[in-house]
Amino acid sequence: RGPQALRINVELYLQPPQAALDDDIANTLDYDFLRQGIASLVASRRFNLQETLVHAILDLCLSRDAVVLARVSSEKPDVYPDCDAVGYEATRIR
Repeated sequence: RGPQALRINVELYLQPPQAALDDDIANTLDYDFLRQGIASLVASRRFNLQETLVHAILDLCLSRDAVVLARVSSEKPDVYPDCDAVGYEATRIR
């Protein structure tokens, strides 16, 4: 079949800070890498299974040293008329 709507959710657990964060954005993980990386993954090839995409996103998340645990889920909202969505979730620990 053709492309389907897909919702992606990402939860990251980071290394504890070595010092006070001082409420400065420079002391945080830049989430642009995640948004851009997911967009690049989706554009790079056809994913037949949402499970395959979820594991590729987990690889992306754990490519950052600060990330110690990542949880990624995907949901297809348009598969069944009597369900909000069907999905898959995986967690990986460094």
